[in-house]
Amino acid sequence: MDYYNTAIKAVIQAFPKVGGLLVIHGVDCATCSVGTCLLKDVLDVHNFPEEQKKTVMSQIESIINGEDLDLSSVEPLKERKSAVFSAPVQQLVDEHKNILRLLNLAQYIADKRQIDDAMLELSRQVVFYVRNYADKHHHAKEENILFLKADPDNQMVEAMLAEHEMARGFIQQASESVDSRSADRLRQALCSYAELLHEHIRKEDKILYPWFENFLSSPDKEEMQKEFEAADNMLGDEIVSSLMQFLDDNYA
Repeated sequence: MDYYNTAIKAVIQAFPKVGGLLVIHGVDCATCSVGTCLLKDVLDVHNFPEEQKKTVMSQIESIINGEDLDLSSVEPLKERKSAVFSAPVQQLVDEHKNILRLLNLAQYIADKRQIDDAMLELSRQVVFYVRNYADKHHHAKEENILFLKADPDNQMVEAMLAEHEMARGFIQQASESVDSRSADRLRQALCSYAELLHEHIRKEDKILYPWFENFLSSPDKEEMQKEFEAADNMLGDEIVSSLMQFLDDNYA
């Protein structure tokens, strides 16, 4: 079997020790909600320098070839430097900070022992801001601008798009639960959404966005900045100011 051209989750299923090795090196593919990146691309996806890639791939080959690699003896590779983002990518990172505050509020509601009328109304507002800020304002720039600059078959982008759709499904469930006053279903939907988006944001900030920084040229980034500005102007800044006030009012 050609494991190099196999999805990483399938490789880990066949060789669990590969998953443990990757965790040692700071790559937790086993918990990825999609896991469709090919083994041969995983280290590029995670922005490993060339020498580190050679070391890790050699260790993976040892496991696949049946050699007795003792994971307890494997030293984590030197931590990679944090990426410095261009203006348009930094804008996406900053928007993530607002979305994280919204997730904190969603989790606060989900943790409530009693979902009363006040919590239902707060949930309705959370759903509104997820749809109009996290999705229409933020995800739209990713899907309609940033992601289109990569190859259509890029596995990272496909994974992020799949998670966007999963997130929309959870928010639809939350909306329906508010309407039907189904507290348990609402808690489950909000918890699922918050858990998914926390991990989603981590992967974009630490993996996908740094990859785009390395992949895109300076003219690409300048063009993307203009496209972002046009998209924001089309939506207007009311939703941003409204969200910030909503979060401040609710201590999120």
